[in-house]
Amino acid sequence: MNTHIHTHTCVGTNTTQRATHEHTHTHTHTPYFHPCPLPGPLIVNTVIFGTDGRIPFFADDDISDIPLELFSTAIASQSPAKRQWAPGIKTQVSNWSAIHNRKLMEVLWVAAREENPPRPLRDRMDPLTLPDHVLIRQYRLSRPAIVFLADNLSNDLKRETRRSTPLPVVLQIMAALRFYASGSFQMVVGGTLGVSQSSISRVVRDVSNALCRRARQFIKFPATNEECIRTKQQFFDIAGFPNVLGAVDGTHIAIKAPSDEEDGFVNRKNFHSINTQVICDATLRVTDLVAKWPGSTHDSFILMNSGTGIKFNEGEMPDGWLLGGSGYTLRPWLMTPILHPATEPDERYSRAQRKTRSVVERCIGVVKSRFRCIDRSGGVLQYIPERACKIITCAFILHNICIMYRLPIPNITDDHDPECDVPGPVPAPCNSGIQVRQDLIRRRFM
Repeated sequence: MNTHIHTHTCVGTNTTQRATHEHTHTHTHTPYFHPCPLPGPLIVNTVIFGTDGRIPFFADDDISDIPLELFSTAIASQSPAKRQWAPGIKTQVSNWSAIHNRKLMEVLWVAAREENPPRPLRDRMDPLTLPDHVLIRQYRLSRPAIVFLADNLSNDLKRETRRSTPLPVVLQIMAALRFYASGSFQMVVGGTLGVSQSSISRVVRDVSNALCRRARQFIKFPATNEECIRTKQQFFDIAGFPNVLGAVDGTHIAIKAPSDEEDGFVNRKNFHSINTQVICDATLRVTDLVAKWPGSTHDSFILMNSGTGIKFNEGEMPDGWLLGGSGYTLRPWLMTPILHPATEPDERYSRAQRKTRSVVERCIGVVKSRFRCIDRSGGVLQYIPERACKIITCAFILHNICIMYRLPIPNITDDHDPECDVPGPVPAPCNSGIQVRQDLIRRRFM
């Protein structure tokens, strides 16, 4: 049997008393304090010990090992209206002036909030704890790719707020990725992550804006001699078509009917869309993207008025060709197939051209399979055209990040609708383009 003498301070509103208590214990002595964190954003100002010399424990709160200097002795310095109770403490005393006269006192925490404390949000699932194969299936990116995105976009997505704890950058990116991958309604996406619909709306807007500002970082046309040589060789390995820098095609991304100039967004397939121009290399990496024209705009017009088309016309691009479908105008730098080949060389040329160019159709199909928000199987984009264009751009940027991290390419579903199924008007070829094509057939396909 051990006897312990404890001296401590009892705090009242008028006096400070020092008392000595002698206790006899038949068990090993438990110290007054044990390790525990302070209760969130609450600052403990006063603690009052019970007359039995022990500290009772309330609910799940463990107040052990808190240094005494953290507690103030000025309980009377606060008005009762400003006192707030720590979580788990149920006792409330109305007669503060007589509290020190009670024979049996309980431990009380008189707490005051910080001037502008962060309001803790409820716990959410951390999606990064999921296995990699689940992350890729549900969010389309692996863990390293998501961390890479978070590092790149953190400056744009960090929020300074005095009202509450903001969403972490990683959680914002995961919420946006889930939207891009599924094309689901914002309320459904928010439900999977414990985030409100309004927050998902802001997150998709902010992440889309941040990614679009970095589009040139992820979507780049071959510029150096090494890049051009590598790209041409990769295209040549497909079907023996030489000197190819890229394959170009257009795809229609369905959107809801806009309120302004609604007729201009109806495409030749009779639904509202954004006609998006895509240029890719032989590895399915997107090297140029134009997502801003309404669905009624012709593919050839988009190319000729794009930055890449203008540079090719003015001779500012590296030596090489683009491969386009029959809906494009034949140019010295744009090789199109021969619709009705009359000779065997013409047939061999058209066969090699179509096989080589098919990579861009596959690229578009892969992007739509990865990010259902731009595929009609996921519905139509319920946004105004300006925001829809940014979401489209983000899908192709994220596709390039998937290529960069060598993520597995999904199978293209059978319901993918090739753009060439519905024929459009065939523009008249350029004379100089005809000459270049005939020279190519004579040199390579005779």
